[in-house]
Amino acid sequence: MPLEVSYAVFSKNKASISLNTGGFVGKLIANNIALDGNSIGENANANDFVYGSTLSSTLQYRVYKKTNVFVEPAMNYYINPLNSQSFNQFQWGLNFGLNVSF
Repeated sequence: MPLEVSYAVFSKNKASISLNTGGFVGKLIANNIALDGNSIGENANANDFVYGSTLSSTLQYRVYKKTNVFVEPAMNYYINPLNSQSFNQFQWGLNFGLNVSF
């Protein structure tokens, strides 16, 4: 369940840039480890809930009236996804696509 806020940094003609930040809570719904399609058990160290934060920037360009293309570099920070873990986990991402408004 994410909660995110965005701030428009730049908006001119067809281009816009915004900064986004927020947090999220994830719930473990399955804990099955498979190797070559065969179940070999579960991860006993996995927490039922994972908490984290996200930071991203969205660069968007309008190509038609209500159609935009966008690219969004992002970083997620997970807090203790495993019970016996002495480090926190970063995840880097790059989202891109088409945004259509109705």
